[in-house]
Amino acid sequence: MGALTEEGEIAEFNPEGNIDIFAPGEMISTTYPGEKYAVTDGTSIAAPFVSGYGALLMSEYPNLELSEVKKRLISIFSGLYTFEMEELKWVYL
Repeated sequence: MGALTEEGEIAEFNPEGNIDIFAPGEMISTTYPGEKYAVTDGTSIAAPFVSGYGALLMSEYPNLELSEVKKRLISIFSGLYTFEMEELKWVYL
């Protein structure tokens, strides 16, 4: 699981090693304790994009094997860093 910058590039703070899936992970608005909001960065903030999409995929296609879900997620998210930010806007919704 890797994070992308606002510009759609691979973020510098990603872990080392082979990363199969990338999602937006910089300047992400999120809830914060005390009924507040914050903007944060990180792979942990990128992971919900992938897990959320995985959940939607599994709810739409409940008979998919987990290996197929993983393959589809990799197919969808692995190429995001090559897109322009305009094309990534759907992920931020």
